[in-house]
Amino acid sequence: MRQARVRAIIGWAHLYFLFTFRWWLTVPQSFSEEGFRTLRALPVWGLDWLPRFPQTGVTVLLQLLVLFECWCAVLCLKEKTAPLALRLLWISLLGKLYFYALDLRQFTTFHHIHLLMVVVLLVATHRLSYLRGTLVVVYLCAGLAKWNPSWLEVAYFRSVGGGLPIFGESSTALLMASRGVVALELVGPLLWFSPNRQLRNLSLGLFLLFHLYSGLIVGFHFTLLMLPALLILLAPFSDPVRLPLRERKDKIAATVLLVAFLSGLSPLLLSEDVRFTARGRYFSTSNMVDANRWIQFEASFSKEGKRYLLRCLRPYPKSGLYNAPTYVMLSLNRKPFRHLSEDFVWQGNVVISPEFFQNTHVRTLGDPYLFLYATRMICERLQPDSLDVRLKMALNGSQQPRTVWELQDVCRKTVKFTPWGGIHR
Repeated sequence: MRQARVRAIIGWAHLYFLFTFRWWLTVPQSFSEEGFRTLRALPVWGLDWLPRFPQTGVTVLLQLLVLFECWCAVLCLKEKTAPLALRLLWISLLGKLYFYALDLRQFTTFHHIHLLMVVVLLVATHRLSYLRGTLVVVYLCAGLAKWNPSWLEVAYFRSVGGGLPIFGESSTALLMASRGVVALELVGPLLWFSPNRQLRNLSLGLFLLFHLYSGLIVGFHFTLLMLPALLILLAPFSDPVRLPLRERKDKIAATVLLVAFLSGLSPLLLSEDVRFTARGRYFSTSNMVDANRWIQFEASFSKEGKRYLLRCLRPYPKSGLYNAPTYVMLSLNRKPFRHLSEDFVWQGNVVISPEFFQNTHVRTLGDPYLFLYATRMICERLQPDSLDVRLKMALNGSQQPRTVWELQDVCRKTVKFTPWGGIHR
């Protein structure tokens, strides 16, 4: 039974790599040389030097990785070839990390969790035990990260037009559901250590229902990751979770989980409101640390006697969590704004791309680093006479926007960004 579980979890890891590479095949520009030049990608901080393939090469490489993952998944069907599939996870891991580093807009919770679980699977001696421990860390971090007004005061969901499936717009129902999730994520994993099998299975059943429901709200990428992992690793939950520390590799796995847990606490350790900065989710496996956002970015710059005003506006969704367009508009010499439907090019260089903003998930769109990178591209590729920028944001239905940052004549200053320190002037 144990060997069958190990083979199943190795196969699950390869299949999620397959899904990932297949998803990324739809956005090859995010990883290609052409995408980098035309602002279809947001390089991870400090990693814009990483080599990129032409877009055709990216497509071919991702297709080869998809076929590779199919082969690896087949290897897991037989006990004799499963160890090879396990070793081949190193290739899958390196491939995913390479593409992951090419576009910060791909950073999502489910990819973080998948990568963490693959690392634990590769380094631990007692693999099943430490993968169960990984789930404990993931849920505890998710529960702790929800200690913010968006969740505890249900501000996030109250601002959603039409409410939530099943719960509707009832304040009482939303409050109970929101706080119930926090309680489940903080208490549920601790029950897995209990000698009482009924408590362990009750917790498991609630988590399965939670992931099925959450898929209706945020999509099934996360559900597709967590449901198989829970079923393979825990059902029928005949024994409580234990984390042995006798083997050297198990100690390495325990260290990895400790680092992941401390990283998951980052939303609580930062002094500012992480919903405005996005810094709290860079290294965290928590799921919902941000909020329903209204965003406005403005860049005022001059070049050769002409004055431009760029405005990027993302209003609150009229319904649902993500159903809102991102408007990219440009005004010349104080004339009315017009929608920017194609790239703003200067001497053959793409200076502003509307797709850079419009094809970005709302969580990354709320990240100040994205707008700082856009500012840097204007400085480097246009070399304007002057450039002033301002980022404003409002949360959860508030009509009182807050200025996140405002920079004057930014091209003449040294402005740097680090994921742990934010903007340095």
